[in-house]
Amino acid sequence: MKHQIYNLFPSSVHSIELENFPLVKERVVSYIYKEKEKFPESVVKSNRGGWQSQDTYYKHDNILVQIISGGLSYMGSSYKFPEIIIRGLWININNKDNYNCLHNHPGCDLAGVLWINIPKESGNFEFASPHNFIASSVLNSYEENFKLDTYNYPAYKMFPKEGSMLVFPSYLDHMVEPNKSDEDRISISFNIEIDRNSSSTRQI
Repeated sequence: MKHQIYNLFPSSVHSIELENFPLVKERVVSYIYKEKEKFPESVVKSNRGGWQSQDTYYKHDNILVQIISGGLSYMGSSYKFPEIIIRGLWININNKDNYNCLHNHPGCDLAGVLWINIPKESGNFEFASPHNFIASSVLNSYEENFKLDTYNYPAYKMFPKEGSMLVFPSYLDHMVEPNKSDEDRISISFNIEIDRNSSSTRQI
């Protein structure tokens, strides 16, 4: 008997490792802490504790835009429309026991995160399956080898690495586990839009 499996309608997550990140990390971290000193009041969205900046860093040239733009340039061959436009960019600093609850990014096409400073035990990044509610029994019944081969998980953890960037569909729910280290966990998050006609916002 022939048995064939079609894994239909996947949610593609791009993982990009930035070249020479250790050479610029110190400059990026310095810039981030200076911004926190200038604007100490935190935005509160999915973050529980810690500090989150305004999402307006994409509106002017700075080291965060430069480093994100460099990473996004590797994605052009994946899409018919190579214009990948940044619509929001912000900084996250999670202190001890801070975390981000489950959320998504409405109002954009793709979302992303770049990990800047990731101490040991500072928390993993986790995606929740968009099918977890309607197909929870099916997803939880799969054998581990089948889950490993097909990525059919109720939830899937990504282990952060400094200088690595994830770009994913904005509808994917995701969260960040509590930071159990005594050091700051630092990341940059961003929203992007794919639009071949718009030129009103920063374009990669």
